[in-house]
Amino acid sequence: MAVRGGGHSYIGASSANGAMVLDLLGLPGGVHFDSATRNVRCRPRPISMRSIKRWPVRAGRFRPAAARPWVWRV
Repeated sequence: MAVRGGGHSYIGASSANGAMVLDLLGLPGGVHFDSATRNVRCRPRPISMRSIKRWPVRAGRFRPAAARPWVWRV
């Protein structure tokens, strides 16, 4: 079984010959930051790195990440 979540995998983990692919595209998505616990919850639907990078700024935090426009096409 291979799980595909909309991002990318340098090693090709989201596909495999002869494997069943579990595609998470139809699931609800979103990013939620709980200010009381300081936990972040990302729902499984594919979301952009831009969405993930927004919450730390609002919470006075920083999440280093590199994103390339040709990679995140969700």
